[in-house]
Amino acid sequence: MTKYCTKCGAANTDDARFCSACGNPLTLTSQQGGSWGGQPQGQAPSQPQPAQPTQYQPPPQAYQQSRAERALNIFTKNLGLILPVLILFIADLIVGAIVGAIVLITVLHGVLTAGSVVYTPIFFGGAFAFVFGPVFWLLTGIFLSIVVVEARNAASSQGYSLSQAWGEVRSRLSDAIIMAVVLGVVNTLLGIIPFIGWLLESLFFAYIVVAETLMFTQNSSAPTALSRAVVDMRSMANSDALTLVVLIVASILSEIPILNFFTIPYAALITLIYLFDNGVQRFT
Repeated sequence: MTKYCTKCGAANTDDARFCSACGNPLTLTSQQGGSWGGQPQGQAPSQPQPAQPTQYQPPPQAYQQSRAERALNIFTKNLGLILPVLILFIADLIVGAIVGAIVLITVLHGVLTAGSVVYTPIFFGGAFAFVFGPVFWLLTGIFLSIVVVEARNAASSQGYSLSQAWGEVRSRLSDAIIMAVVLGVVNTLLGIIPFIGWLLESLFFAYIVVAETLMFTQNSSAPTALSRAVVDMRSMANSDALTLVVLIVASILSEIPILNFFTIPYAALITLIYLFDNGVQRFT
């Protein structure tokens, strides 16, 4: 009887002990139905092993950028947002130069006596606070409004320009002035507080930024925006504390000249992105 190799299936003579093809030891098998069964005679065919279940591995989630990162990406692509803050900085330098020139001219003309030299800095410091101070805060409030309008358009992938932003702010100049007055009065009062006054000023500036963005995205009045800003900042603290922390840090850094070229537009952008993500309309 022909022996078939159980390993490779090759046919061998009936007296062969090893497969002539692969050398495997042979056992007596028969070809049933004209084909090789692949199993030794009298042995039940082996059952296939069931496949082992594998644990489902969900596909990796796509990386979601934080609002802070998204604001930074928009800002780096729209560095023209620093222009209003730069103009404000130059205006502040001009005002300071005028005050310094007045003091210098007065001293050089000998109007001051020996005793009055001591009180002159106090006098001109007071004059600056009560005369030029309001001018400074008025300019700050107006240029902050311009930054917010430009940042809103940049965050909405729309074109922006200084003239277009100024035109929109000018059409709502009364609201912009209200914001400037509130910012100036409160910051002046907070500046009197020792040690923590600067920190409170920074926190209040963050609040004003939120109010300005609401005013120029929802077409709301200044009083309404100031009221709504309290609610939105509380909501931001509950739903996205990281965004609020970044906004506050940016507001603190906005107290530093030159650095605020970058931090003021960034503070406006991260606030706008938060509002957009929470359903606030993108256009006035």
